[in-house]
Amino acid sequence: MEALILIDVQKGFLKNSLGKRNNLQAEENMLKILDIFRKEKKKIIHIQHFSRDEKGLLFKEEDREFQNGFEPLRNEIVFQKNVNSAFIGTGLEKYLKDNSIDTLFIVGVSLPHCVSTTVRMASNLGFDITLIEDATISFEITDYFTGEKLSPEDVHRYNISALNEEVCKVINTEKFFNNYWLVRRFYMKTYVFLADGFEILETFAPVDVLKRCGAEVVTVSTEKDLFVASSQKNIVKADIMLSDIDYKTADLVIIPGGYPGYVNLRENKEVVDIVKYFLDNDKYVASICGGPTIFSYNNLANGTKLTAHSAVREEIEKNHIYVDVPTHIDGKIITGIGAGQAINFAFKIAEQFFDKEKIDEVKKGMEII
Repeated sequence: MEALILIDVQKGFLKNSLGKRNNLQAEENMLKILDIFRKEKKKIIHIQHFSRDEKGLLFKEEDREFQNGFEPLRNEIVFQKNVNSAFIGTGLEKYLKDNSIDTLFIVGVSLPHCVSTTVRMASNLGFDITLIEDATISFEITDYFTGEKLSPEDVHRYNISALNEEVCKVINTEKFFNNYWLVRRFYMKTYVFLADGFEILETFAPVDVLKRCGAEVVTVSTEKDLFVASSQKNIVKADIMLSDIDYKTADLVIIPGGYPGYVNLRENKEVVDIVKYFLDNDKYVASICGGPTIFSYNNLANGTKLTAHSAVREEIEKNHIYVDVPTHIDGKIITGIGAGQAINFAFKIAEQFFDKEKIDEVKKGMEII
């Protein structure tokens, strides 16, 4: 899972006494990156420095405050530190590991000090790091050997060169948006769980549509071997066994309907634990027909709005709000009413991961538009 770490974007660094700086557009770039992480509902971590020394740059309360526009939202975590590394004396490492975060995008102030120290330590701890260089700031410093000022551009170039490839991947904001982020935005991986008695249409409509969009789609057997029988007694060979998947790498899991398939899935503890993990980590879960009873049967996501087959409406309404519509989205939970809406359900899923141009391209290829 990915997270954005913003380091020390505080008012104390706006002081003229710090001298010349580079990347005058850094704050603007940081805000653009912060905005996309918020829109994508990805993890955001703010690091705030508290100087212990009364003469320290970030000792006074007004200097410790976050710069305008960088104030953390209620769901964004803040770690306060007293040294250069954001990992020393904080709960950052534990938080990242507890939330299965292994990929870090890092921006902030200042590059030669807290940013580079944090990047190096994150690398030593085994995290995959991307440093967005023009969303960081360097100030001029005094050359130890000559006593003359080193320009902020030189300081920045030396530090970035020392970090690149050896410690982390370095990109700029333009590359983040135009290359790296778009590639990741339009790639997704999903696991589709199969149990004896699954409904073919509800399973393979999403499989087909998502594959046409370019997604990696993996069917998962929850039975004793790869061969799973549909509710119509067709035998299908799944791609992988449940015990062999690395579910934390996926963006979505799908729980199809079909009787008794959906019953078998909702009573499978391993499947339920995976669904719970996805809910707890703000990842997508999609389910159709009788499949959404996995939520009501296991007391998951109580109070959310779900659609499902009318035959299970009463069960859904015990802990959830039933909505009588073909498809519905509540947060990261996508539900469909039944087999007759399987294609609509599939595109409702695809729309969460792919842009309109790709969706329309696939629909045209399927003669839908």
